Amino acid sequence: LGFDVLFDIRYAHYWKLSSNQLRLGIMTGLSAGYVQANQQTALVDKFTLATDEGDVDYSVSADEVKEKTHQVQLELPVMFAMLTSKGFFLNVGPKFILPVYSTFHQTITNPNIYAYVSELNGEPIINEVVTGKVTSEQCDLVGSFNNELKLAIAAGLELGYEFKFDNGHSLDLGVYADYTVYSMYSKYGNSRVI
Repeated sequence: LGFDVLFDIRYAHYWKLSSNQLRLGIMTGLSAGYVQANQQTALVDKFTLATDEGDVDYSVSADEVKEKTHQVQLELPVMFAMLTSKGFFLNVGPKFILPVYSTFHQTITNPNIYAYVSELNGEPIINEVVTGKVTSEQCDLVGSFNNELKLAIAAGLELGYEFKFDNGHSLDLGVYADYTVYSMYSKYGNSRVI
């Protein structure tokens, strides 16, 4: 869940059809904005890590993992546009998204790490990892993402109504939905700077 605030400058070119009831065209422009997203989940995971000393069986859990991200981004839409004579519009097409700056705040509630190393005569290691014990700093992380060339492509759908002004300009009011179909965060991972 989250919200965004975008400032758009757009241009649409429509071709005249034989019927004046419908106009078809293409829309592009540039959007600059701020996006905030919230994620919340419980964590239960089990995995085995192979080391030079043997396999280590891990069980990791937490009551709650919360992350809030903030991002300043640029968007470039290239969309098919349709406008009716009544003022209703539909825009469909890709949006190219380039993050400019992103930060995150992650909190982990009641983490529990259980590791079993067979070479330790069956003695489990509780709430320790290779680098040391779980600390309060590890449960409350604040930092920023490395946004270098992290391009995303979203499929966008916009529906709304166009209010015409006497000077020939217009104001669009409507709703939109975007779905990310490609993200370099997924391809290369989320490199974080803490």
